[in-house]
Amino acid sequence: GMLMEPGVGYLTFGMQDATRNGLTKRLGNDFSSSTVFSFTARVPIEGWIQTNANPAIVGQVSSNTTGQERIERSYHAASGGATCASTNQSGSWVSGCTRNSAGNFTITFTAGVFSSTPVCSCTAAYNGFNNSCQIDENTAQSATTLRVQTNTSGTTAADRNFSIVCMGPR
Repeated sequence: GMLMEPGVGYLTFGMQDATRNGLTKRLGNDFSSSTVFSFTARVPIEGWIQTNANPAIVGQVSSNTTGQERIERSYHAASGGATCASTNQSGSWVSGCTRNSAGNFTITFTAGVFSSTPVCSCTAAYNGFNNSCQIDENTAQSATTLRVQTNTSGTTAADRNFSIVCMGPR
C-alpha cells in the first residue's frame, strides 16, 4: 500500500505478504516486474475546499456573475456593399450576416451561444476614415440577433467594415 511520510516530496510504498510487513517502507527492488500495484488518492487543493472557487486559469475571463460569461468577437467585411460576411471570428458563434440596406446589418448568432441577450459593442473600420458603427437600438436585440448601423464621418448611412464584441451568459 501507499504510506504517508511527513515532510517528503516523494511517495513511499509498502508491501505485505508472508514475510513482509505492509506498514514497512520498501525499496524498489522488492517489487518484481510481475507485481501489480495501484492506488487511489484524494489531494485537497488549498482554496478550493474553503470557498468552492476555481483557481484562475491562464487566459481565463472572470466576471462577477453567478453563472458563466462568454465573450465573443467578429470582424465583418461590409465596405464592398451587399455583403457583411464575417471574415474573422472567435470560433463559429456568428452564423450569418444580412445587409438590410446601406450601412444597416443584422448579425445572427449560432443558437445556444448566449442563453439570453448579450451586451454588444460595435467599431467601424474603413481605410482610416473617421466612420462610426453603433448598435441599432430601434430594433429588438435577442440572444440570437443583433442589428448594427455603420455611417460615414457624418451621419449618412454607408457600408463600412466593422467589428463587434459581445458579452453575455452562456
